[in-house]
Amino acid sequence: VATSAVREAGNGGEFIQRIFDEVGLRVSVIPGREEARLIHLGVAQVEDLDGPPSLILDIGGGSVEVVLVEDGRPTELHSLKLGVSRMSERFLQADPPRAKDVARLEEFLSEALEPALALAAKRKVKRVIGTSGTLLTLISMAAHRLGVRPGAQVHGLEVPAEAITHLARVLARADREERLAMRGIDPKRVELITAGAVLTDVVLGRLKSPRIRACTWALREGLVQDF
Repeated sequence: VATSAVREAGNGGEFIQRIFDEVGLRVSVIPGREEARLIHLGVAQVEDLDGPPSLILDIGGGSVEVVLVEDGRPTELHSLKLGVSRMSERFLQADPPRAKDVARLEEFLSEALEPALALAAKRKVKRVIGTSGTLLTLISMAAHRLGVRPGAQVHGLEVPAEAITHLARVLARADREERLAMRGIDPKRVELITAGAVLTDVVLGRLKSPRIRACTWALREGLVQDF
């Protein structure tokens, strides 16, 4: 399947056709809500989602998926065009970012995420599960700063919301070389991790959630389960 980048690319159709012509694979471009549904399906294989409501947060390059889960069922599926590539290009072009640009990004995200978070906040959701590369990297980095060395396996690791807030502030003041030197960072994400940290901090702050939990199962595993 293909997601946000191909959904929005002007030559997405040509790209899909070329894959078929040259590789023989038929690629389906899935809509954002379907992406969110499959992410929930993946997470549900390894996390107990019964009981109090939970929020699944998946941050990609082009889009962000937010799933409210109540009694094990996804009651709200959101896919928002707030991915870290998009937000970095729009707000964080300086290195290190300028304080006023970070403040603008925070303000923009607070408003843009509100439709996806309002009901979760009303339900007093406190359990937030983070999936996919950006969030797994952030949780790993926050853990390192707390003296925990998660290694390659971060599944099930939880860090306090305050650790994400502190990490977001540190990243917002750091340039590329300083970010690369931070423990737990995936070098592939060094250009985009600051936007991811700001977004995660906004979500946790809006929900007043005390912590965030890492889940390594997401879209890919949801696809397998669906199949």
